[in-house]
Amino acid sequence: MKNIPFSLNGKKLSAKPEESVLHAALKAGMKIPHVCFGAELKPTESCRTCIVEDEETGRTYTSCALIPKEGMKLRSDTEKIEKARKTNLELLFGGHRDQCHDCNEGRWCEIAHQCEALGLDLKKYAPRENKGLIERFDGVEAIEFDPSSCINCNKCIEACRKCSVAYLFEKSIGKDVTIGNHGGKMACTLCGKCTIVCPTRAIRPHNSIAAVEAALKNPKKIVIVQPAPAIRGTLGEGWNKEYDKTWTGKMYAALRCIGFDKIFDVNFGADITTMVEAKELGERLEKKEALPMFTSCCPSWVRYVEHFQPQLVPNLTTARSPHIHSGSAYKTWWAEQENINPDDIFVVSVLPCTAKKYEIRRKELMVNDGKHYPVDEALTTREFITMLRDRNVEWDDLKEEKPDELAEYSGAGAIYGSSGGVMESALRSAAWFLTGKNLPKLELTEVRGMEGIKSAEVKVGDRTLKVGVIATVHNIPQVLSILKKDPEAFHYIEVMACPGGCVGGGGQPSYDFITQVDKRRKNLYTIDDHKSIRCAHENTQVAEYLSWCDTQKPAVKKSLLETRFFNRKTTH
Repeated sequence: MKNIPFSLNGKKLSAKPEESVLHAALKAGMKIPHVCFGAELKPTESCRTCIVEDEETGRTYTSCALIPKEGMKLRSDTEKIEKARKTNLELLFGGHRDQCHDCNEGRWCEIAHQCEALGLDLKKYAPRENKGLIERFDGVEAIEFDPSSCINCNKCIEACRKCSVAYLFEKSIGKDVTIGNHGGKMACTLCGKCTIVCPTRAIRPHNSIAAVEAALKNPKKIVIVQPAPAIRGTLGEGWNKEYDKTWTGKMYAALRCIGFDKIFDVNFGADITTMVEAKELGERLEKKEALPMFTSCCPSWVRYVEHFQPQLVPNLTTARSPHIHSGSAYKTWWAEQENINPDDIFVVSVLPCTAKKYEIRRKELMVNDGKHYPVDEALTTREFITMLRDRNVEWDDLKEEKPDELAEYSGAGAIYGSSGGVMESALRSAAWFLTGKNLPKLELTEVRGMEGIKSAEVKVGDRTLKVGVIATVHNIPQVLSILKKDPEAFHYIEVMACPGGCVGGGGQPSYDFITQVDKRRKNLYTIDDHKSIRCAHENTQVAEYLSWCDTQKPAVKKSLLETRFFNRKTTH
């Protein structure tokens, strides 16, 4: 079908069939103020800040829900529209408790940005009183909800329904409407998609900044920081930089601005995960047991399995996730090499993920006879940017720097942040374990991309491996249906809870379009293309660490390289 031509503020535009005016305008680079809009979500029309006027009829529409008619002439800048928009925003802010001065997520608050840009009087209407205690989803330190900051746009409900398990719902308390959750009856996967779409940051990640700042001020602590693969392509977004850039060197420089004692890299841990997981895949293929094997480095996916599909627990790889692997290495192997008491080491991971805040407190991950968590605090990308902005760091002033000694990684480690990246990394090394040779073609383009479900057949020696890649747990039932009909449909399946993988994670900067996440994803493959080593089994630091693990008692080695999962089903 043909695109629909229309005009906005005198500029000629076109929309795809069923595409809204706002969606088409934003894609064309035109700015219409908006609060409740999400390009991948159903329009709620609740904020009424995206209103436009029909030049011919004078009628007002919400552009998020308006499908243009051919030749329609619209304006978003008339005196009538601007007056109505300001009133609507002031009323919205009146439904949001005034606490901007101490809001940790204030830099990401869409309603605050819109009000500031329009120079509005935020005190015109009495702000909402305290409507209840801040609630932690599932009672864990990962995601929290402040009902006093909620403006009832319901974006979080729609995002949860589309990407996760519909944990959130709209609930009435007397004359008030707020966001409810199914805590106690079902689990939240903690994917954090709700925290990205919330325009007021009423739903936000648990704040880890204070704990990190306290550690930095503690002279007895050696504070190690490790950035995840996905954040190096998104950090610049905190300064409105382009999506198609990667800034690994600037990222290291930014970490130094915070004052960390050592800068290592989660990519080192990703290569450890690859080696452990690839070996386990080879062993399962040889024994023909517990197949298909599922990845387990996404803690949101792991929560989904434990709470909703516990029959899959035996199918999860026992390999630890990347930042847990590297954190374990710092507090054991590296501590021994440097003659440092592990009690004095404080590890901070900078991650694109909210569920990792929960993962770091899983007791089965503890090392040194259960004395130490591998990672002490998990900062989201947004929290890290907030720390930098609070220190008045300007992105353009940063010069590229290098990390400290324990940060060697392969191209395979770099692509972990993309949907399909874990699969591709593991297959590169699984082929080496099974055949003694690298794959003739390292790039497995069949498992790359933004599709929710991808599949491919990969030739490894005399075997043909059937693999699958899933993005968002919303797509899991479809794959489980395939496996029910044909248990041998797949040998190996990667699952990530967020669209596009970790690059679209709940701790990342907000975005309007999924195409922006796709650009982040492609950044990581650029890093892979330019690395001198592209397979985890070529990483000499990882080889040295794994050799050291081989010298440990079997129980100690197992505690460093493997983990356990449980049946925690709570659904009724």
